[in-house]
Amino acid sequence: MKNIISFIIILFLISLAGIIWGVYEFQTANGLKTSQTLTMIRSYLISWKPKKPPENNQKPAPEMIVPPEKSIPEEMLLITPVESAPITPTKIELRRMPKIEKPKVKTEAQRLVEDGNQYYDAGVIHLQNTFKKDETFDKENDLAINTWKPRI
Repeated sequence: MKNIISFIIILFLISLAGIIWGVYEFQTANGLKTSQTLTMIRSYLISWKPKKPPENNQKPAPEMIVPPEKSIPEEMLLITPVESAPITPTKIELRRMPKIEKPKVKTEAQRLVEDGNQYYDAGVIHLQNTFKKDETFDKENDLAINTWKPRI
């Protein structure tokens, strides 16, 4: 049920975005201001009435949308239209991360990591040698155990 509701909501939002984009394209193609476009939409919605089906299979004549004679109604004069100003790009300086300098003296942790990496590399070599499955298999395991020296 939640999937159906979310699908319907997303479908509604996509349809709404399509309508808004179509109005925007119409406005820019005709060079209209936002207030003129809104007035045209209002006059169309107010004058819209459901049409009766044609009688005797006659095709109805297509109706032309006529813009209102008065371009801006008096109540619209009180509203200040919002117009966008062109945005000029400015130079933005990005902060750069300072370069991390490696310490000249190795810390205890770095020394332990390097030792661990060496033991790991040696272990991988011993593991690859055990894939042979011949008589040296047990010798390779013993050699791997003997090379590991735990620290105390």
